[in-house]
Amino acid sequence: MSERPSQRPTIPVGPPAREHHEQLVFTHHTETHASPRHRLNPETKRRRNEDRARFDPPTGLGAIIDGTGGEPGGSLAAATALEACTSAYLRAHEESPTVSPEEKRLIEILTAPASAPQAQTDVEAAMRQQLLIADQAVASLTIQDAHVRREAEMFFKESVFYGEQAPQDEKGWASAVQGLSCAAAFYKIWHDAQGDAFATVADAGNTRILVAHEDGTVEYLTREDSLLQALEDAGLVQQNDETKVIHLKEAEDAFTQYTQTNAFPSLSVESALFFLQGKLKKLPTQSLTVREIKKYYEHINFQSLGLSRKKNQPSPTPHVKTIKLRSGDRIIAHTDGLDLPLEKLISRLKRTKDPILLARSLKLATIKSRAHKTDDITVTVVQGNW
Repeated sequence: MSERPSQRPTIPVGPPAREHHEQLVFTHHTETHASPRHRLNPETKRRRNEDRARFDPPTGLGAIIDGTGGEPGGSLAAATALEACTSAYLRAHEESPTVSPEEKRLIEILTAPASAPQAQTDVEAAMRQQLLIADQAVASLTIQDAHVRREAEMFFKESVFYGEQAPQDEKGWASAVQGLSCAAAFYKIWHDAQGDAFATVADAGNTRILVAHEDGTVEYLTREDSLLQALEDAGLVQQNDETKVIHLKEAEDAFTQYTQTNAFPSLSVESALFFLQGKLKKLPTQSLTVREIKKYYEHINFQSLGLSRKKNQPSPTPHVKTIKLRSGDRIIAHTDGLDLPLEKLISRLKRTKDPILLARSLKLATIKSRAHKTDDITVTVVQGNW
């Protein structure tokens, strides 16, 4: 792989990258912040960061990825998924004898220039394939790989939670990395035959991509595989209704219905439901406000990349959405560590137009407001002359 898993993502320094590709001019910038839940690495003097992000202007292909928190190898899973959306990886994958002619055609679409005319159905199929390629790459990681074991060992040394509870033998190591996985959202900016610009997203988990329109409104392109999304689908809450009280039975019913409707992998569903029930049953009233659910349970995912390595566990089902880009639109891709309330997010989007200042503003505002959270934060801002 081109990136050492123990390293943090490269963060642009100085003015935002500005690159021209025929009709398109992209301006993009990424900011990241490593969680204090990890000790400083004695070799690198840095904290582990399990987020990864990239945007490739020639192809318009980008990704925002979040390694599964609390699991050994989360940063390795994220780095592997990120590598799987590079043109070099995709072209090498295309040469595999097991790749079908149809998959090769979809890879050609993924690696095509952003200004090349495409059809929406083709791009959406290609983005689904991109997510599945990344899933296969992460699922192929096992404890037999030297770099997987090295990453797991480093995780336990750096984590403030495990201490002497870290596994000490081969069986323990193998068990520890079974949950090696990540949430991911991949996006591609492309043109149709008429010259109009579009963004297509394929996601699984709880990383987020939204389009901020010039009129101050926002539109999410990703769909979370989370408890909060289940409650919204059941009509129990609205996005800005943070004071409503949700009872255990309501949450369980909404949760079960949502996962059955979306045909999620059974292991993810069972694990998440067990965790939710255990936490709620400990509360005197067996109820929580929506604000508390956002605060404590946003990290519960129904889908992740990499869990298909387990027996009888299918690959994730991508959520795919396409939006036509308008003049002044900005694409914001971020991990769930950036958890500003919607009204604060919109306020900063309105006040700040520069991509560097906006990315830094969102990161710093989240750090200031998140005494209860210990998650990594990563945000990418992409602007263009569409």
